[in-house]
Amino acid sequence: MHTLNMQPNKLEKIRPVRCGLKWEPGVKMRILDCRAKAVEEVKDANCEMLVYADGSATGGGVGASTVLFRNEERGVLRNHWGKENEHIIFEAEVMGLALAAKLVRAED
Repeated sequence: MHTLNMQPNKLEKIRPVRCGLKWEPGVKMRILDCRAKAVEEVKDANCEMLVYADGSATGGGVGASTVLFRNEERGVLRNHWGKENEHIIFEAEVMGLALAAKLVRAED
């Protein structure tokens, strides 16, 4: 800690969150088979907001994108992180969720 000039008494303590086995999130999540199904779902949706997020590795690159719908397309975020040999797909998936959170926060 001394090498990094860190002071343990000034570090924030974060308690882990535990959920019971029967806990259900307050949002509905699904993975659709294809884009056409997602487009149809948006047309038939009876909810205030829909958010689609995806991270992927394709063509040697890694990135993520997110789309938010509120009656119509309201926001799109895309990000390319770099080459596939520098990043992993799990990084892209998590960053897709982070982009989704950013869009939702901007709406409220």
